[in-house]
This record gives sequence, structure tokens and C-alpha cells, in this order.
Amino acid sequence: MGEGGYKLLLIGAIAAIALMLGCAALLGGVHLSGLGSRTTTQTEQAAQDGARSGRTSEVIGCVTRSLERQDACGDLDPVCQLEASAWSAGCLSEADDPTGICSQAPSPLDTEASVAWTVEVCAQLGDPPECLSRLGPIQQLCALQSEL
Repeated sequence: MGEGGYKLLLIGAIAAIALMLGCAALLGGVHLSGLGSRTTTQTEQAAQDGARSGRTSEVIGCVTRSLERQDACGDLDPVCQLEASAWSAGCLSEADDPTGICSQAPSPLDTEASVAWTVEVCAQLGDPPECLSRLGPIQQLCALQSEL
């Protein structure tokens, strides 16, 4: 498959992620409304755990563990996905970024740059399964941090 084919595949994967996240947020909102403060406490704890881990990690380690956490959640567990995202945000906020992975993350709205960044990061990680489809939320966190 040529470079154009990979780009189309990645664009499709990014679109699928956006659709899944939207559905998960909608379904999660219905499910989470009944969980109240317990979910908030768990999410805050996950963010604190991530930050603690990030203080002794590099961004690449946070990304690797974030992908593992997302995979462990599955696609239909919005509470777990929320906790995984909180952990990722905490870890990325504290980790060193000597390779510039996070600092070089493009805006998710820049499709061409997003494709190139995602392919590059997944290659650095050894192309783990589901990397292309799971890296979108991490890119969003990195891009948000670089704007702050």
C-alpha cells in the first residue's frame, strides 16, 4: 500500500475514532449521570496517578501506557475510557519530552499533519496494534498542552 493509501486509512481511522468518542460521550453521559461524585473521585484519582507516573517518565512512556490503558478498557466502557484519558492527561502534563513527541503534535484539525504525526509516533512505538486508531485522544491532549 502506498503512502496515499496509508493516509486514507488513517483519515478513516481518525473519523471512526471521532464517531466512537462522540457515541461514547453520549452513552457515557447517560450512564455517568447516575454515578455522580464516585466517578469524579475515580477520575481525579486517575489524573493524580498519571501525574505521579509522569514525574518519573518521558512522554513516550506515557503514550505507551496510555495506549495500553485504552486497550484494556475496550470500546464500550465509558467510565474506564474517562479514567484512562484522565490518567493520560496527568501523565503527559508532568512528563519530560526530550523527543518532542507532544510538543510537535499538530492540531487535530490539520489532517495531513495529523496523519504524518500519527504514523511517526506509532513507528517510534514499534507499531503496536490499534496504535493508529487510538492515538487521536493523545494527540488532542498533546496539542492542547502545547497551546497552554
